[in-house]
Amino acid sequence: MDEVFADWVAARLVGRGQLLAMLQRAPVLRVFRRMAETSVRQHLVDGLARSQSANLYDRVARLLEETERFAGSGSGSGRLWRLADGRDKPFEGDDRQLLGVAWALGEFQVIRYDAEARKLSPLLEAEELDRFVSGLLKAGSMTTGTIMRALRLRFAIEDPTPAGELDTAADASTGPDPEAEVVIAELVTATLAELTMRQAQVLIGIENGVPGRELAVQLGCSTGTISHERGRIGAILARLGTDAPEVLKRVLDALFTENA
Repeated sequence: MDEVFADWVAARLVGRGQLLAMLQRAPVLRVFRRMAETSVRQHLVDGLARSQSANLYDRVARLLEETERFAGSGSGSGRLWRLADGRDKPFEGDDRQLLGVAWALGEFQVIRYDAEARKLSPLLEAEELDRFVSGLLKAGSMTTGTIMRALRLRFAIEDPTPAGELDTAADASTGPDPEAEVVIAELVTATLAELTMRQAQVLIGIENGVPGRELAVQLGCSTGTISHERGRIGAILARLGTDAPEVLKRVLDALFTENA
């Protein structure tokens, strides 16, 4: 336990600046303790093997963010990506049509590890993943969630998926679920504890539609740093499940309240 505690303090409380963030965001000791408990749980979860979908999500998100051939509009899980010189009309097909587009891209060299190797397969090499995403976006602009859905359908990936899927309407309920409310509150708390101060500012800037260059000037850093922070924010939201629209909205509400 002493080793776990020391690692948590070094990696998260100090390394990621979470201690300051939690102290600033916790109005009372009870909330601080809850944030700390959530942070410890997430630290332990991070030490476990990640799913193939989680790894793919990170790779796709970085590819979209870091490649000039792709352009994005919007924010959060609803951010639409397209080819910079391609059509900006959103893809509106169902799963069957999406799978049809994915299969029409031709054959791909798929990488599979032996089950006993205890490795997470990258599924596609970098060039093949780029070819898949580029070909897919020729059918219209898509969210990262839609692209992930196409990958799961095309290559039969069965492990859990990042939250924030194609249709938010499909998750609509007739009324608030008390248990769901508790879960959402936990996720919001976990996300606020996970984000560094700069990441919180970047997320607010993204939501307000501030261009990357202007945001870099405001925060006194480079555009490359902004791009890196966006990728890290996306990874955090995907891992915690807080890129789901309802949860992300509450995270943003909390951040806006703090910065009001």
